[in-house]
Amino acid sequence: MKNQAQQGDKAGDASVSAYYDDVTSRFIRDSHLRTIHYGLWGPDTKTEEEAVIRSICKLVDGCHLGPGKRVL
Repeated sequence: MKNQAQQGDKAGDASVSAYYDDVTSRFIRDSHLRTIHYGLWGPDTKTEEEAVIRSICKLVDGCHLGPGKRVL
């Protein structure tokens, strides 16, 4: 049995959209790191900034980018 998200639930889509509409400006305004996503904490991660950088590096590693490629 499919859940509502798998069925293309318009209300669910709208609630996700509404959430990001509501919080994006606050994240940008209030976050000294200017990010929306959370960081990934590892055993040697000591600060929020290190956690955010770690999450970005994990994302980039997973994209298998090579020479000449850019992440915007």
